[in-house]
Amino acid sequence: MNIGIFTYGTRGDVQPYIALALGLMDKGHQVILAAPQNFKELVEGFGVAFHPLYGDAETEMNRKT
Repeated sequence: MNIGIFTYGTRGDVQPYIALALGLMDKGHQVILAAPQNFKELVEGFGVAFHPLYGDAETEMNRKT
């Protein structure tokens, strides 16, 4: 089965979905994780296919107004 996982936020929002993706991949599913573009190296470092979403949520959340 082909599965797409979409998440947007900080590393704490993305990291649990990497674990989910790895579990699904172990069961034979094809998984792609879509997340903010700054998490590309993190996601692909675990061998999970990645699709970038526009923006950097961590930078925006930590920006002083």
